[in-house]
Amino acid sequence: MPPEVQQEIASLKENMSLIQTKISLVTQELVECMNNATILDRAITLTNTLRDLVLRLKEVFVRLQQYQTLPQRSRYNDACGSIERSLLQRSLSGMAEVECGMRSEKVVEALEEMMRAAREMASDPTQHQLQDNTICATRHLVNTFTALIRGSEVLSREESATLDQLLQQLTTAKMDQIHRAISDSKHANDIWETTLTAELEALAHVKEDLNEKIQDVQNRQQQEHQDNNET
Repeated sequence: MPPEVQQEIASLKENMSLIQTKISLVTQELVECMNNATILDRAITLTNTLRDLVLRLKEVFVRLQQYQTLPQRSRYNDACGSIERSLLQRSLSGMAEVECGMRSEKVVEALEEMMRAAREMASDPTQHQLQDNTICATRHLVNTFTALIRGSEVLSREESATLDQLLQQLTTAKMDQIHRAISDSKHANDIWETTLTAELEALAHVKEDLNEKIQDVQNRQQQEHQDNNET
């Protein structure tokens, strides 16, 4: 094989190696991007649940304040029957099963923990652990509110005022802000996935062209070799 042909084939194969490396890197990025999309979808579902739960918690607290003057048994029958089962527990239906450890039994602390977990999740929504932390904090909050409804936990006047203040801070606008931050991350990830997919398709075409060029050079050299033998 003439040196110039060897050099041409070597150059084409070197380019092929570079393209294959690039394809491998882009494929890895695309897989990570698609995994992030799944995680972000989970985060969006979770924030929708949180937004709904906050509205329910406010309703629960208003109802509880209304029931304060009623006997304990009557408060349990009314509040637990009409609120706990239909409002609180239903809020957890969209959450995945997550192992959660022991936590504080105080409803005020549980609400603060849930707020903190939600903010941390919004700051880095692709972190699966931050979502799990939010799920655990939310479940614990529901459990502590259930205990409050049943009368297992009794709030002091100061604790009741603090809880009311915290619930007022959890405005719809703030919950929408958390949801928007995660939605923006999802949108950016979707754009990146589209870009990577297009890049991968372009690289595949380049690889195909290189294969054809290598094959053409080899076929041409083989034909020249046959022609020389015939002469």
